[in-house]
Amino acid sequence: GAPGGIAIIEIRAGRVCGVQWHNLWELVSVCGIKESRAARLRDGGISNLTQLADTPSERIKQVLNCGAGEASSMKARASSLLKQDAIVFKILEIPDKNRAYIDIETDRNSKFIWLVGLHVEDEARTYSFFANTPAHEKDMLTELIQFLNGRSELQLLSYSNCAVEQRLLPQRLSAHSLPTDAIEHIRDIYSEIHACAAFPIESSKLKDIAKWCGFKARHPDMDGWNAALSYGSGKPNKRVKQILLAYNEDDILSLKQVVQYI
Repeated sequence: GAPGGIAIIEIRAGRVCGVQWHNLWELVSVCGIKESRAARLRDGGISNLTQLADTPSERIKQVLNCGAGEASSMKARASSLLKQDAIVFKILEIPDKNRAYIDIETDRNSKFIWLVGLHVEDEARTYSFFANTPAHEKDMLTELIQFLNGRSELQLLSYSNCAVEQRLLPQRLSAHSLPTDAIEHIRDIYSEIHACAAFPIESSKLKDIAKWCGFKARHPDMDGWNAALSYGSGKPNKRVKQILLAYNEDDILSLKQVVQYI
């Protein structure tokens, strides 16, 4: 799926006067198209990105036997890669005020939550709820619920494509006999973002999209797995804790960046 790099080099009198680079994209370069789908597209007469971008969505839908929205998204993603620019083809229908972006950090087996980050857009402020050890999870979650109960107007938004916040937060709250009402309206906007915009990258990861939108992460090489390893069994030292807090905040600020870009 990686693009082939082709350089056109202009040489005059033995000297290089100019170099122009061009990317050659494949169908599997488009996010959401793997080799099986690429084969079906080729069988349907759509063999490259230019043809995919020019093919009516209804035809793509028929060839791939997919939904109309997914067909439109693939068409837009192909155009975006070819133009090397983002394409917004539909309004992102999310609340326009009281938005708060939420992200959680768990252990490697997703058995407990040790950090919940919450960024309130109207305040341009991040609130971090941190459990120094797994034994402090209940205290941390209690603090989170108390905060949210006092901010019932907040519209909680997340990005995971698997509703991780919606699944794990209620589980852990229930495990400690804590009420779940305050977090039952979290909204995973992964699908909504990709149903209205296409970006000229091969990935659908938030970190990659946000980077294209101009976001600069403080710890770009860290991911959720590495964060869990750094936390370990708890009691991280001051330096590690600050890194973990910054990493989590970058996750929620990157979602804010993408939303504001769109």
